[in-house]
Amino acid sequence: MEVTKEGIVLKEINPQYTIEQVQALTEAELIIAEKLETMKI
Repeated sequence: MEVTKEGIVLKEINPQYTIEQVQALTEAELIIAEKLETMKI
């Protein structure tokens, strides 16, 4: 995640979770990066 003037940008996601699951656990509304990367775990 990266904090910007526009808000919090989700730049990378764990492959075990969906964007919806991450958003549900985050109080702030997330901005999804155009090139969302998958974390290497």
